[in-house]
Amino acid sequence: MSLISSQKLMLIVAFFIATFFAVLQTAPITPPYIKTNPTAPESTALNEPPESPKPTVAVLATGGTALGKGGSPTDTSHYISGASHIDSVIDLIRLDFQEIAHVVTHQILSTDSINFHAKELITIRNGIIEYLRRPEISGVVVVTGTTTMHIVARFIEHTIPLFNKTIALTGAIKPLTAYGADGPGHILSAIHTVATRCLNRVVILMENKIMLPRRSYKHHNTFVPGDGSLLGSVVNFRPEIFNAPRDIPKTFDIQGLEAHDKIPRTKYFHPMMEEEEFDRAIKEGVEAAVLGVYDDGYFPERLTNGLKKLTDQTQN
Repeated sequence: MSLISSQKLMLIVAFFIATFFAVLQTAPITPPYIKTNPTAPESTALNEPPESPKPTVAVLATGGTALGKGGSPTDTSHYISGASHIDSVIDLIRLDFQEIAHVVTHQILSTDSINFHAKELITIRNGIIEYLRRPEISGVVVVTGTTTMHIVARFIEHTIPLFNKTIALTGAIKPLTAYGADGPGHILSAIHTVATRCLNRVVILMENKIMLPRRSYKHHNTFVPGDGSLLGSVVNFRPEIFNAPRDIPKTFDIQGLEAHDKIPRTKYFHPMMEEEEFDRAIKEGVEAAVLGVYDDGYFPERLTNGLKKLTDQTQN
């Protein structure tokens, strides 16, 4: 593996695991830089009418509870995650979005999000990029599992450059076959949000809340927005934005990485470790470090020399 690819994969693995440890401003109403989505260009590839003024939204599915199948309508705990195809949900809600948007679908995975690894994250990221680059696509909805939704959102946020298009992640708490299944409504709300609001950011849309990924997380089957991350709410399955996204996240260039690329050997270092652990890791062939940090990223000074040894060894 080339040095550049190894370093890119180190960033992915470190980000993927460290997000678990990072999980634990109000602007004027209708800020001028949150604008309605521009009309989508003509799309002959998608067989849309040339005169159509409606935007085109790509709905990408990875599986999860929103596409889950249980044994009965009362079964909300023992079900097969991702057993349904995204088109089966779209057919349920088509009448409620067809006046405001065209929708194209792509089932890129059918996986329970608890089984996501770096290769699944790369697959999702590359699938989103493919659609963002198409000029006729106004934005992307990603239907995924809620257990790792905040991790997927943070990964996408830091590895996809801004395209002046909205990416909305959504899912469900109850499977598609259950009474009160919330997946169809969440997907409908996400389509409306992407089609009518150009936020130019990655957002999570769950339980009538529209939030940025930063510090947002799932807790006791509900989603909690991080500090300053709540952008708006959903009313009648349509977005109402009352806060503007502020800071633009830093992105890492992982262009060229594919899901089949080998992942470097990784080790976790917590703040109470001794510096000798880094020497031992070098001897074991460790190529990437995941750091447990204090607060917003503080790492003990006494361990920085050991960390530098490891990073220098990896770069040589």
